[in-house]
Amino acid sequence: SRIGHQLEDLYTRLYHFLQSRNTPELDMVEGLMKYDYLLNQKYNPRKPWWEGRLQKEDRSSIYRDILENPSQLGNEFVSLQLNEKDLYKHTLLETLAFDLQIYLQNGEIHRKNSFILTFFSPSNEGTKIFSL
Repeated sequence: SRIGHQLEDLYTRLYHFLQSRNTPELDMVEGLMKYDYLLNQKYNPRKPWWEGRLQKEDRSSIYRDILENPSQLGNEFVSLQLNEKDLYKHTLLETLAFDLQIYLQNGEIHRKNSFILTFFSPSNEGTKIFSL
């Protein structure tokens, strides 16, 4: 088949390769791949390479919780002062099978379902990922 060289194609091929090898704890690897992929995006991807995205109702519930208590994502997130429209327009909410915050602090992977909120700056100030 024709080999695509778009970033999504490369992640998809890597993921399928790891699947075919029966890679242990593939859900953890997938989470690290999501984090890496999102961290290097300038814009909210229209169609990410992974499947199994959050249901609309679940996403809305988490967004409501974030709007009610933005400090749960830290001072950097609070300083963005996102309103509801901006939250929906400039962020992407995804699940991970591990706690990203612990991983970033000490490099250890602890199995725990969690969420990441990726903010794509409309003024191209870079992408920021927050652990939830």
